[in-house]
Amino acid sequence: MAVVMRIEEHADRASRRFLGRSGHRGGVFTLFLALAIGAQPLGACGGTMSDQAPGKNASLRLAEPPELAGEWRITGGTAGPCSVRLEVARVEAANAHALTDAGGCLEGLVGRPVAGWRPAPDGIELAGPDRLAVVLFAWTGDAAVASGPGGRVLTLRRVE
Repeated sequence: MAVVMRIEEHADRASRRFLGRSGHRGGVFTLFLALAIGAQPLGACGGTMSDQAPGKNASLRLAEPPELAGEWRITGGTAGPCSVRLEVARVEAANAHALTDAGGCLEGLVGRPVAGWRPAPDGIELAGPDRLAVVLFAWTGDAAVASGPGGRVLTLRRVE
């Protein structure tokens, strides 16, 4: 936190000299100045983000694809559960990892074609053939939930 405050002080002084007025804290200029004086990211200041804000999850860990690969089940649709397999292999056209939907039920559940999946800081994102996110399943403990078509709650759980 001290580094950020020090950067802001330097930016404020420099902007007064550069622009001839006080109190200017323009975001772009402050960022440029912080980079120019070699500011360190908060994690490099001898602590973690959670040390900066106790009790808060300031930074979420991005899971690696091999950790998430395997059999998963999506529930919440009208046709019953949908089993999918998340693969590690890449699908470059979708900027995602391969996904196997043997039952062909996934598109009906999420409302759009799905070409693959990718880890997200707060869950698992399903990607369409256009590389855009189709749905984001956000972690809620041992499962991940998303909002499907018509506001249906979809739940994604790993099959044991």
